[in-house]
Amino acid sequence: MKGPTFLPTTTPQPQPPSSPPPYTKISTHKWFIAGIEVSVHGLEQLEETLIEQQYSSSESQSPRSSLELHTIYGLHPRGQDEAYMHPTVKTCVWDNYFYFPPTDSESPSQKKRREKKKKYVLGITFDHRNHGHRTYNPIANTSFRERAEAVLVVGVGGVGNTSINTTTTTTSLTAREGEGEGGVINPNHAIDMFTIYHGTYVDYLTISGVLTSYLSIYFSHQPNSQKFSSISWNQKAILMGVSLGAHSAYLALFGGAEGDSATTKNGDNEVQVLAVASVIGCADYTTLMRWRLLRQRMLPSPSTTSTTLTPTPTEFTTRTDPILPGEDAFLPSSFVQRVLRRWDPAMLLQNQNKNQNPGTADSPSSRPKKKLLVLTGGNDRLVPPEFSVGVVRELEERHGVEVRRVQWEEVGHEYTEEMGGEVRRFVRGVLED
Repeated sequence: MKGPTFLPTTTPQPQPPSSPPPYTKISTHKWFIAGIEVSVHGLEQLEETLIEQQYSSSESQSPRSSLELHTIYGLHPRGQDEAYMHPTVKTCVWDNYFYFPPTDSESPSQKKRREKKKKYVLGITFDHRNHGHRTYNPIANTSFRERAEAVLVVGVGGVGNTSINTTTTTTSLTAREGEGEGGVINPNHAIDMFTIYHGTYVDYLTISGVLTSYLSIYFSHQPNSQKFSSISWNQKAILMGVSLGAHSAYLALFGGAEGDSATTKNGDNEVQVLAVASVIGCADYTTLMRWRLLRQRMLPSPSTTSTTLTPTPTEFTTRTDPILPGEDAFLPSSFVQRVLRRWDPAMLLQNQNKNQNPGTADSPSSRPKKKLLVLTGGNDRLVPPEFSVGVVRELEERHGVEVRRVQWEEVGHEYTEEMGGEVRRFVRGVLED
């Protein structure tokens, strides 16, 4: 799956091929955090901005003791690695530091207003579990049934764009729309994919929880920036994910196994989640897995089964009890009841609704409003957008999340340039709030 390669200019015209995109100006440093190789984007720009904004003419003056740090986490698709998210993340970091460049005729007051628009921003990318340099078993990254060549390609676009005559108005999804026989079979797909993307969310928690401590140590060893080592950072996170990464990003809206908060804690360090951008992701994992079992013809006598999954925009279809004949061989009830019931966003919301009295659901005034961007392809048959409609509406109407949805009807399971532009504008808007 090829992602956008941004050319962030002030005009819609692309730059000549010989000219590198401006985001390449953003520095990238490799840090090792909790045994994970992490790419930290914009560290040098952060340091320059701190020197520019926090130092005065007096060399003895110390910077402010507490500052906000906005971190942009980019989570890549299945079959890719963290480098896939570099153009998106670094473009968003570039926007913060360089989107309003000074001009020769700029007045002091104009410069002051421009500098206020700059935030302290870092971008963070890392390989998901069993991806990139952390790959141990490529088969564990495949679906229940995929074409043999799909194991070898980088990305999932070739798997998702099968020629199925299905429109976005179709709500009855049956086994007759399956991918057919043959190919690589991974009976553990439901557990493999969940533990990988949930593990990525756990890695995000670990990295975000200690990131500012690493930042303090970094500044302690920089000759011109030692004063910044004592800053107490108030970290605010924006998560963007594509496909598998979007599944992970959805979890950040909940923040805990019971969906208790979107403020995560690691020791004394709190990280507030401001926004999530989901690109071709799914917020109802259990239903997605049942759909794939049907579509990929993994159940007994799939050509004769009459079982259908019918997602509706007003209610959830996810159920904890088995609803497909033979599904327990691929989606064990114990896994659904003990694991997905606590972590699948759709089930989290269902459980919250059952436990709440009427009128006690979260409202925009009960906690800070978070933002959610949902980008989907209307012709996506790998992760059908229908499965997330009910969850997203619930988040918006009952839990005070500010939602923007954009769907391209002819687009399949892919991350397009237009989607990249939406992500960029979304992040910029969050940073400017």
